[in-house]
Amino acid sequence: MNINIVGTGNMGRSLAVRALTGGHAVRLVSPSAESGRPVADEMTQRFPDGSVEYAPSIGTADMTVFAMPLQRRPGRR
Repeated sequence: MNINIVGTGNMGRSLAVRALTGGHAVRLVSPSAESGRPVADEMTQRFPDGSVEYAPSIGTADMTVFAMPLQRRPGRR
């Protein structure tokens, strides 16, 4: 299965590890190459037989997961 993971923070990394452990291909999506590319490189080193790539935007995949924090809405705590 090809999976887009939008977000490269703690949640995105954890999801990538689980997906790669399960044998799935992962595309880590982040508009910032400064934050996205190092995470993809780390996953490639940890899972040399896995399929990992960095992309600045979402591509075709079987599933897309949004691993980003929710922003506070105005007027809410």
